[in-house]
Amino acid sequence: LHSIKEDIDDLYILGLINSRFISYYIKQFITNTQTLQINDFRQVPIKYVDDSIQIKIVELVKNILNLKSQNNEKELEKKENELDELIYDLYELTEEEKEVVRDFRK
Repeated sequence: LHSIKEDIDDLYILGLINSRFISYYIKQFITNTQTLQINDFRQVPIKYVDDSIQIKIVELVKNILNLKSQNNEKELEKKENELDELIYDLYELTEEEKEVVRDFRK
């Protein structure tokens, strides 16, 4: 799975699809099964953003991948939460909507 647009980094897509919000969105509006088919994924709303936001998300994803390889759970959770907050802001979620999404994964 990767972007067909050259100006959208694959790590940006990776960050989005592994965020709490997109996980919630998929389970609530696309499929409630464990598997996501490629045609299902086409329904995921990928926001096209300017470079500054995309770079922040890509750098966080790189950090997260590095922390996963180091088994640094505490720092990993912190960075994943930071990524989630960026995604919430990207999709302009209200505080109430953010709480619904946060509670969904617990």
